[in-house]
Amino acid sequence: MGKLTVKFVEGVKATDKKAAYGDGEALELHVEPSVRKGCTKKWIARFRWEGKANNKTLGAFPDTSLAEARQLNAAFRAHLDQGLHPALFVPPQMARKAKAQKRNPDTPAPPDSPQHWTVKQYVEKWLKSDPNWSKNTIKTKSDRAQKYIVKPYGHMKLRDITHAVIEDCIRLLTESEKHAQAKKVAGVWKQLYEYAELHDKSLPNVAQNLGRYRKKRVKAKHHATLVEPAAIGDFVVRLEDYKPKYKGTKALPYTIHGLWLVLYTMKRPHEVCEGKWTEIDFEQKLWRKDAENTKTGLENDECPLSEQALKVLTELHKITGDFEYMFPGGAGNLHIVPETLRKLILEGLGYSVGELTTHGLRGMFSTTGNELGYNFEAVEKQLSHNIGNEVSQAYNHAKYLRMRRQVVQKYADWLHVQANKARKRKKQVSSEHDSTEQVDCIAV
Repeated sequence: MGKLTVKFVEGVKATDKKAAYGDGEALELHVEPSVRKGCTKKWIARFRWEGKANNKTLGAFPDTSLAEARQLNAAFRAHLDQGLHPALFVPPQMARKAKAQKRNPDTPAPPDSPQHWTVKQYVEKWLKSDPNWSKNTIKTKSDRAQKYIVKPYGHMKLRDITHAVIEDCIRLLTESEKHAQAKKVAGVWKQLYEYAELHDKSLPNVAQNLGRYRKKRVKAKHHATLVEPAAIGDFVVRLEDYKPKYKGTKALPYTIHGLWLVLYTMKRPHEVCEGKWTEIDFEQKLWRKDAENTKTGLENDECPLSEQALKVLTELHKITGDFEYMFPGGAGNLHIVPETLRKLILEGLGYSVGELTTHGLRGMFSTTGNELGYNFEAVEKQLSHNIGNEVSQAYNHAKYLRMRRQVVQKYADWLHVQANKARKRKKQVSSEHDSTEQVDCIAV
């Protein structure tokens, strides 16, 4: 039995500072003052990961009761005992505690009923609905909702909003070339209606099928890449020396493996992020991707794997081999997204936005491969670019695969040759710097 009681949890009040009350098994109730609610109560599981102390939020009281918090804590401990990353733990869906009150459909709803709430009221309540949202997250969502939803439609009842109204809201943004903002605003409408459905079961969800207003054909753009062998060698050195910095439960230690696979296989970042273990054939040294999951979609893509790529996959399999996706995402996401790899290049490896992108690694292979005299058709096929018509592609499939095996292995070997040269240059510069300092000391 835990140390806390239901009576204590219900009655405890917030003081001037945040307070923590232990229940045993590293489960704590954190109580802190809140301007909006007077105080907030969160269930926190303490644990250690890679030698560092960390916390995991399991829910907030009263939405999550004391008994439910203990069950979640036990499930989380079992998750950690299996050696699984804490970010991959998703609390099981708790049974809904309160049943909707049955009313006579002929009886009009009370004035303060959710059926009479305006768009503004729903937005205000929705922004307070998730205790795990940070202040920055709430501010970002609030600013977007206020500008594009509350300001023009806040006075209307949510029940009076039609699909056509939301279409106009999204269309105004797309016509102004604000396609990224249109996508995010559509997401706000969708989340708002998902929240509203919890309070008003009879509310029709008119925020569906908005995707077509977000799509826009854009011109092909050039992705920042590296072309000089010295710069490429330095990039490989940074990859080899990178140590994952675990911060809370958001950092996934295997993201670095994703960059290695983009580098070794030249696959598009989203194809790597969405890769499944069933696609990997270790015996044949192939990565088989279904046609429907590739950009071209003309044929099933068989990507040959170099020895270096196989080594990365073998290491990765020890970490995520029990999952469907090779790179499972945290917080309930099926897999990581390309943005995760991009942030690693910028924040983890120290490159600037205009210096290198994840997609630019494919351009790096294309440029280098042509300069080193690799077979042009093999390079293009490895990049999943179509050559000739469908008949010629099918006829030459085996030929391309043999050439591609040679190309990917040569390229992987060449990358590490450049890395060794980069290390020697770095060591030489360091030695010259030390010698200069010694001479300066003698002169003094």
